[in-house]
Amino acid sequence: MRRPFVQFDVVCATAIRDSRFTRRELEFARYPREGDIGAVLEVLTAPEPAYLVECLEPQCPHTAWLEFLYPDELELAASDR
Repeated sequence: MRRPFVQFDVVCATAIRDSRFTRRELEFARYPREGDIGAVLEVLTAPEPAYLVECLEPQCPHTAWLEFLYPDELELAASDR
């Protein structure tokens, strides 16, 4: 069993549940995509475990997205193993 993620872990989005990012207006440059790398900023435990993850655009230091993702949507990035 893998350990829970902690603040500042570098994670990779491996899946996106349902189509929850397609129906609202964008607050940042884009929605999360599989393969995106980001950092865990906050750890939530209720009502179910989730992580606030920030992903930066590789070409510039701007936030691509800042979203809550679930444990089954993430894995530890190779650089943080």
